[in-house]
Amino acid sequence: MPSQILFFLLFAFFGLSSATIYWKMPQGDEMSNPMMITQHQVNKIYAAYWDHDINTLFSLLRFGTPMSRFIEDHAEDEIHVRVKSAEYYSSNNQQGIKAILTIEDVSATGTTPYLVKMAMAQDYKSPTGYIVFLWEICSNLECE
Repeated sequence: MPSQILFFLLFAFFGLSSATIYWKMPQGDEMSNPMMITQHQVNKIYAAYWDHDINTLFSLLRFGTPMSRFIEDHAEDEIHVRVKSAEYYSSNNQQGIKAILTIEDVSATGTTPYLVKMAMAQDYKSPTGYIVFLWEICSNLECE
């Protein structure tokens, strides 16, 4: 009898330990859509910022990136972020998503649009499975 319980506990432990880290992501086909994953990442970043959850915030984006400074500099403004395009990439043993975002910064003085290039790499420590490592405001409409 004890060996059956031990077997059951081992089975449960190994079954749970191999579970995917994407359980908090959108469900179904949306889970493989890089645009949905990117929008989810941005939403989680802003939620962590507004909840003052610094540990979660910096598990979603690297400390000191221009994105963290942008969020802090525009904390008083209303920000609307939309994913314009996103695609998977793979290079040098790193996989992730590259995306172009449109951001509307609505402040007391008016609305300022931004076009932003963002890249995320897979990261098992992140609650979404990705961490933002590149975030730069584009100097032209092609975002090259």
